[in-house]
Amino acid sequence: MEFKSDLKQDAAGGAAHLLQAWQSRLHSAGIACKTLAWEGSDSQSVNPEVSPEWLTRWKSVAQASTPGENLKIVRPGLSAVEDTLFVLRVESQTTFHGVLGVWLAPTQGERFAPMLVLASAWLLAEFEQRKAQFQADPAQVLEILAYTGAQADARTAAQEWINRCANQLGASNLHLSLFEIRRGQARWLVSSHTAWIEPGTPALAEAEALVIRTQDLEQEMHAESAWTIPLFGPSGVVAVLHIAGKAEPSLANRLRAAAQLAEPMLRHWRKAEQSLPGHVWQLCSDGIYKLSRPGSHKLKISTAAAVLLISLLCFVPVQDRVAANSVIEGKTRQTLSAPFDGFIAEVWARPGMTVKKGQKLAQFDRRDLLLEQAKLQSQYEQAASKLRTANAEHDAAASMAAGAELRKSQAELDEVQARLERSTILAPMDGLIVSGDWSHQIGVKIDTGRQLFEVDSSEKFRVILHVPEREIERVRNGQTGYVRLTGRPDAAYPFVVTNVTPVADVQNGENGFRVEADWQGASPLIKPGMQGVGKIETGQTNLLTVFMRDPLHWLRIKIWSWGW
Repeated sequence: MEFKSDLKQDAAGGAAHLLQAWQSRLHSAGIACKTLAWEGSDSQSVNPEVSPEWLTRWKSVAQASTPGENLKIVRPGLSAVEDTLFVLRVESQTTFHGVLGVWLAPTQGERFAPMLVLASAWLLAEFEQRKAQFQADPAQVLEILAYTGAQADARTAAQEWINRCANQLGASNLHLSLFEIRRGQARWLVSSHTAWIEPGTPALAEAEALVIRTQDLEQEMHAESAWTIPLFGPSGVVAVLHIAGKAEPSLANRLRAAAQLAEPMLRHWRKAEQSLPGHVWQLCSDGIYKLSRPGSHKLKISTAAAVLLISLLCFVPVQDRVAANSVIEGKTRQTLSAPFDGFIAEVWARPGMTVKKGQKLAQFDRRDLLLEQAKLQSQYEQAASKLRTANAEHDAAASMAAGAELRKSQAELDEVQARLERSTILAPMDGLIVSGDWSHQIGVKIDTGRQLFEVDSSEKFRVILHVPEREIERVRNGQTGYVRLTGRPDAAYPFVVTNVTPVADVQNGENGFRVEADWQGASPLIKPGMQGVGKIETGQTNLLTVFMRDPLHWLRIKIWSWGW
């Protein structure tokens, strides 16, 4: 796109130059043109001194011209003494170049019409020659670009490019140099047919001064024996092509087009060859340079914001906390288990009920125990009768045997009596039943030791926190914190850690440790079983540590698991 645009601009400038030269030739031949107007496919040039009436007439005639209509003579018809407008259509058999308007004074008249037609042939020949030249240049530039891209490294490619530009674009008698602009300084890269230039030489210093001036003004510079062409990138001028010697405008246009095509490729090639530390260093250096020079307000504002944010993250102290899922329990909790294998016969309590000490909660089926008690009672009475008979007969051996049988029966009877007493599950204290709903399992067999009920004291409660194992090392007895309950998220209740259990358990797929805490101050009006989120305060830290702790923990584990 840039190459085509340059050709179009060169063609436009060339049209004006050719018209000026053509007018000079007419004056030399004795034809005095008052003014010229031109409208073509590549440019439009109209002399502003032309009156509006003539300008309107000229545009209408130019737009109405048809192929093959070489000459028109137009008069406005306003007076007998008036200028004459000659309209010439400049075209070859295959190409239309434009329509030329020539104003002649009344004294010259139409007798110069044949000479104008002949003179237009010279103009047509010049246009055709320039067209052929522009059609040949892109092929040369693309050929140079192809040779450049076939090189092994960026330095060799740059040297190949500038040598071929000098040889193939007609600049062999000139000295071409490509300078890189980095952080406001000019750095020599390559020169045509030159492998190395000693830094600090007068010629190089003079070229660098002109290059820096070109970069500051962001426009081409023309000196007596040098020409500089700036090459633009996303951030302004990134390189400058220096031409030592007198360069014709057409040659400068070809070199400009070649440089604008090749420079981005060479620049990205050099960056791709840099090492990672080199990339980082250059990025930092460029950023510092942009911050130190005027302008770049967005970069300066964003950098200041980033520095402020990092300062807040690193230097502003915040309270470090360990978050954990929490549940409320009674400070005293007792678990009631099945005293023996049996069947539940009756249930009088369910979770959430407030009970008194000694209140019946459930009853096991006692029928088998009562039958066994009756049987053992009968055996006991028989043994007692035998003992009385043996004592009455003064039979020592029989007395001893009856006494042993009596004691055995008494023990068995006491055991059955104890089981009968334990068949009724009683509340061990005043409190709240937090687990154990057996109302729908009457008649179900219960094994010995199976948990039936959990009763929490109704006077005092405590907080139980499930601390993840990655955070447990920061939790100590005596640390304080706050808990917010799901049912009361608007209030935070303070607590103090009293016990960190050494045994881990799994909750919701996460391994953690049970941490117990007591309330600070009066116990809030809450109920056991309420859940929430607690946060244990572990000291002062900064926000950066808070944000990066979990990612760094995960990274350390991953690196260790990979065997490093």
